[in-house]
Amino acid sequence: MVVARGGAARDTAAQVFVRVLTTAQQVAVNAGFKQELAAVAAEYKKIVDGDAPAFVELLKRNGVVTEIVP
Repeated sequence: MVVARGGAARDTAAQVFVRVLTTAQQVAVNAGFKQELAAVAAEYKKIVDGDAPAFVELLKRNGVVTEIVP
């Protein structure tokens, strides 16, 4: 983060501003996080849409009662 200020004569609290500069490294790390999040989201979707219902069905076929309690 870079703090930019006016000249010494104009340096009042109202004139001080903060700019956030995004670096190439930050952009690259963000892209990596997005890829990792997409992979985790895909795995979650697979579990919720396929594995969990199949597991519940297997339990029902074997006489186990399932119930969701908030």
